[in-house]
Amino acid sequence: MERPTRPTRAALTTSATEFADAAASAIAAAAVAGQSASLLAVRPSEDPAGSGANSSAAAVREQLVELLRWNLRQMDVVSVGSHDGILVLLPGASLEHARQIASRLSAAIRGHAFAGSGSDRSRFSLTATIGVATSPQHGSD
Repeated sequence: MERPTRPTRAALTTSATEFADAAASAIAAAAVAGQSASLLAVRPSEDPAGSGANSSAAAVREQLVELLRWNLRQMDVVSVGSHDGILVLLPGASLEHARQIASRLSAAIRGHAFAGSGSDRSRFSLTATIGVATSPQHGSD
C-alpha cells in the first residue's frame, strides 16, 4: 500500500528583510491583479515556560512554527525573528479568507499536544491570539 504524501509546507524565513520584500511583492502583485494580500500576527496566549510542562520557550516556538507551516499553503510565508510573535504572509488572501485561515490555525494550535523538552516529554496545550490585516482594506504599504 502506497503511503500518501504530505503537502508541502509554507516557506519559512528568519530574515526581516526577506519577509518585508515578500510582503511588498505580494501587496504589489495583489494590487495589479485587483486582489488582496493578508498578514497574520500569531502570538501564543500563554508563556510556554509557565505551562506546567518542563519545556523551553524556544522548543515550543519551534513546534508552533512547524504546526503553522503544515497548515498553510506552499505560497504562504512564515516569519520568525527576534520578535515574540510569528508573522504569516498570505498572498492573494482576502480579509474573509484570512479570517477563516486564522480560525483554522487557532483550532489547530488548541488541538495540538506540544511536547515538553524535559526528560519526561510531558505534553501540554496552548492557545494563541491571531491578528489579521489585509491590503488594501487596512493599508497598502
